[in-house]
Amino acid sequence: HAIPMTAEDWRKLGADVDAQLIEAAKDSSLNYGARERAMNGLAVLGGTPAREFLRGTIGQPKVAPQILSSAVLAYARGFSGTDPADVQAVSVPLLENPDWGVRQGAVRALGELGTKGAIDALRARQPREPHPAVQQALRATLAKAETDKQR
Repeated sequence: HAIPMTAEDWRKLGADVDAQLIEAAKDSSLNYGARERAMNGLAVLGGTPAREFLRGTIGQPKVAPQILSSAVLAYARGFSGTDPADVQAVSVPLLENPDWGVRQGAVRALGELGTKGAIDALRARQPREPHPAVQQALRATLAKAETDKQR
């Protein structure tokens, strides 16, 4: 079970913790869960190295679907507050990805963003989404957006 860590917790591991997390996230010999944890750590840390790595991973032409899904969600969690337009720009096209796991990651990323543009993109995708897990993520994300709007 993952222990929640703050940016301060991560920084206690050393001045180069972001470089170590990037190295772990890139290491294809590690299992998916370890790489995902490293990307989540980068999202919590924030900063230029994390941003560049996550953004670069999303833009690579041949990324394993599980890694792409984790990268877009981590990017949204880490940078939706500072660069919502870019988070939306990289997330919306992934709603059309052939892999349902990537689409689900994009749905969750856009839900993290929560902007009108993000919600509109999710609504537009909803009637065309064939996969049950992505349909469920869309319903949950849109319901949460509606609840947040009423507050």
